[in-house]
Amino acid sequence: DKVVTHFTGVVWETKQTFSSSFDQGTPVTLTLLDGSVDEANGGVIGGVFAGLVGQTVGSQVAIVVPPALGYPEGNQPAGVPEGSTLIYVFDILGVQ
Repeated sequence: DKVVTHFTGVVWETKQTFSSSFDQGTPVTLTLLDGSVDEANGGVIGGVFAGLVGQTVGSQVAIVVPPALGYPEGNQPAGVPEGSTLIYVFDILGVQ
């Protein structure tokens, strides 16, 4: 499935936002696959996958992602130090 969502991602240790679709003004569509298991088909980091599966349209979900379920070493986006705990807030707008 694909999830249409607005989200914000924050690094817990620095309290800095590293990504936000709210700031961009356009929702994003995420492929709901565990990227840590199925890298060839994309997907999201393991902690986000686990937190979004089973959620319903209209929900606002806060997800704490420990380093072990976050970005693989060397694959962090800009603004995310290696070994960071991440906090995400998702507004689930729809599914495709």
